[in-house]
Amino acid sequence: MHTLLQISELTKAPLSANEIIVKQIKITNISHSYINDLKLLLPCETSSIVESAIIRERGSLSFEGNITALEMGNLAPSETAYFEYSFKATPESSSLSPHILLSYIDEDTGQKATNQLNLLLDPTDE
Repeated sequence: MHTLLQISELTKAPLSANEIIVKQIKITNISHSYINDLKLLLPCETSSIVESAIIRERGSLSFEGNITALEMGNLAPSETAYFEYSFKATPESSSLSPHILLSYIDEDTGQKATNQLNLLLDPTDE
């Protein structure tokens, strides 16, 4: 079901002296129908997030601190949304995508899907 979305992750600001990494996750609807109720579920392991933002053509929303879920809304065909976040790096982690879940409903089938974000990343975009 994840072939409805194309997902990539980009490092916008690498590890620095203050050990903050800025990542951007790009989510594009590559299907011919809407992707509804798109959410990013951020479990406790992501508590190292300092700031985050949802960026879309219609505008953006910024958040600070610990958030457990971000509702990104619906994605029209060919529409792209971005989730940008900065977090405190650790020696074991250069990305939080293994801890983030992506949830959505396929408009055509009405089926809900929930997947670990790093398993959906497009390897050609890394």
